[in-house]
Amino acid sequence: MIGGRLSTCCAMIITCPNCQTRYQVADQAIGATGRKVMCANCHRAWKAVGQPHQEQEPSTPKPRIVAGTDARPTPGAEAPRNPDKLFASDSEAALDQAFVEEAERLSGRGNAGKAEMDWPPSDDTDEPDRPDGWDGGGLDAAPPVDSDLSGDEEDALDHSLLSRRARDLARRQKKHASRLPLARIRRTLRMTALVSLMVLVGITYWFRVDIVRAYPDLDAIYSAVGLPVNIFGLAFSEVETLRTLKDGDDVTIISANIRSVIDHTVRVPPVLVSILNAAGDPIYEWTAQAPVDNISPGDVVAFQTQLTSAPDDAAHVRLVFGGGSSAQSASAKQNLNSGGR
Repeated sequence: MIGGRLSTCCAMIITCPNCQTRYQVADQAIGATGRKVMCANCHRAWKAVGQPHQEQEPSTPKPRIVAGTDARPTPGAEAPRNPDKLFASDSEAALDQAFVEEAERLSGRGNAGKAEMDWPPSDDTDEPDRPDGWDGGGLDAAPPVDSDLSGDEEDALDHSLLSRRARDLARRQKKHASRLPLARIRRTLRMTALVSLMVLVGITYWFRVDIVRAYPDLDAIYSAVGLPVNIFGLAFSEVETLRTLKDGDDVTIISANIRSVIDHTVRVPPVLVSILNAAGDPIYEWTAQAPVDNISPGDVVAFQTQLTSAPDDAAHVRLVFGGGSSAQSASAKQNLNSGGR
């Protein structure tokens, strides 16, 4: 029969008070006074004061001395092979085997499904090696680690660690997604759209005169954004009106100067003259020709036309280069009664 302690190494179980994760460690790792440890599962620190599983040292039965017999062996007599006769031989062997299995289970050499962890864990791995057949046994595989930080410092450390891990994960995911073919196609389309928009804006600004000349209705859009377009390269100045009597008729004389505003010779188009009422609506219109067909850069040409018997509700006169759909640009407006009679 086996006597003495059942195992040279005792084990103990400590439980994390935060997440209830259990760890099986050697008793010398904690000590009699306890130590501060950190849970490998939730990273919370606490002071572990565990109680090892103490095995009672079995008492060895003492041989009984029967009264009236001599306990000393008789010289020449054969010594008994097994003086312990408390159990039968079969029971003795079974009990010895049970003690051996129990000792092996506590020391980590058995196949009971639990293994004693190395203490403290090595720095080059996050999880200790698990023996073959490990099923968890309700215990976490990672042992607690030492921590000398306070509770607030532990919380700050946990938050910083989680934030750093989240940023690293997001960066890795973004880097991985940027390498996908679809992501490259999207980047190419965005860049193409941006470049196309910039080119379109440049064309509509630098070639606005040609655009309005081809599509006169767009002049209103350019004027709305503060970019009036003069497609003729001409402008009116010093517009005057004079109402007088000629051969007994009431005659309105309209005069103005036409000047070139561009750096090359341009053709002078017909001038559309409009008589407006007080509300600004045209009530009478006619077309007059300029005295010249072309005008050089910087030149000024005098323009004059007249109207006999102007309408009674006439209030203003408007001069516009071109006629029809081209009469949106280079116009001038003057009060009809600005002159004398």
